[in-house]
Amino acid sequence: MRKGQRFARAFKRAVAVEYLQSGEERKVIAMKYGLPNVQTVSNWVSLYLTPHEIETKCVNLPRVNVNAVEMAKVETPQPQVPLESQQAVI
Repeated sequence: MRKGQRFARAFKRAVAVEYLQSGEERKVIAMKYGLPNVQTVSNWVSLYLTPHEIETKCVNLPRVNVNAVEMAKVETPQPQVPLESQQAVI
């Protein structure tokens, strides 16, 4: 993950659910998804799951295929250059 990269809320929640359901170490999950460190996984668990979901390890939720989550990475919009400031290359 490059610095400043942003992920969609649905992706963060899906990663948190996978972490709790899989029983894998945070390090394994972080490496799988290219996250900067294990603390990111912990942060996403506390921010995107309810206390009940955490306590029950999301057993009442269906398994989530993180790769199938649409819009996994939120792209930062690139500024549009006005047409009149673009120079034609001839």
